Amino acid sequence: MMFHNLNRISDVKVRKAIDLAIDRIALSQALAGGKATRSLFPDYSPYFIDESDSHGDADTAAALLDDAGWILNSDDGKRYKDGKELTVTLVAYPHRPGLGIMQPLIAEQLEDIGFSVNSVLTGMDWSETQAYLDDETFDLMLWAQHTLPAGDPLWFLSSFFRSDGGNNHANIASTDIDNKLDELSIAEGDERVVQAKATHEAVLDLQPVSNLVTPYWHVGLSDRMADYQPYGADYYVIRPDLFVKQISTDGEEEVDVLEDDTSGSNKLFLSGSWALLAAVVVVLSSVVM
Repeated sequence: MMFHNLNRISDVKVRKAIDLAIDRIALSQALAGGKATRSLFPDYSPYFIDESDSHGDADTAAALLDDAGWILNSDDGKRYKDGKELTVTLVAYPHRPGLGIMQPLIAEQLEDIGFSVNSVLTGMDWSETQAYLDDETFDLMLWAQHTLPAGDPLWFLSSFFRSDGGNNHANIASTDIDNKLDELSIAEGDERVVQAKATHEAVLDLQPVSNLVTPYWHVGLSDRMADYQPYGADYYVIRPDLFVKQISTDGEEEVDVLEDDTSGSNKLFLSGSWALLAAVVVVLSSVVM
């Protein structure tokens, strides 16, 4: 995804022009994987919202910039308003390699409609990226984020789009979104999906973020991963056919699952506790074997 700094790009027409200019199909092709999307949640979840064309729409984006008063200079191909050039600083960090792959493509797509783009790839020390966030010296920040870490949308929406959210990188301040988040926090069952959609739509309407692609995961199964030291943001998938033992309620071992059964016939049941004897590391960035 790519956050828009609302304190520096205050005109929603400009933010929407940026979002429309991006060809997400081209991004997924450059990544050699992933699915182009504007939804904040994947299409296999009940919280998915996206009926848009994933290709860029440069003509509509240009019209929005014209309407916002940013006029194209035919001599240099750049846009100006009141003598000021339309310039954005596009920041990416290297910890998720896909961001650096997408960055020059996004810059080119924005330049094609008249932006001047200053692209910055920070170093491996996170403090360099944090400085841009703290000092608000970015206009656009490329970001990788798991938006459904517990299968529920509330944490992501609250943390990133509530006015006082701890990860409000876009500097969004919306009473409407805050109120919708309050309603979502107490909604249950089908109503939770309804309230999540209302909040999701309110966020997209203000365009504090451009979601880009749902990435493919890279799964490590080989014993060559034995020495891998996982980072806190990596993910582990525990499957019932991976050397898992079922323990009865009285502590007696009942079932020992040792075979590699990929048919899904072995199931985890909630009636007992489980001792986890093995795990699969799922790494969101590419794994070099």
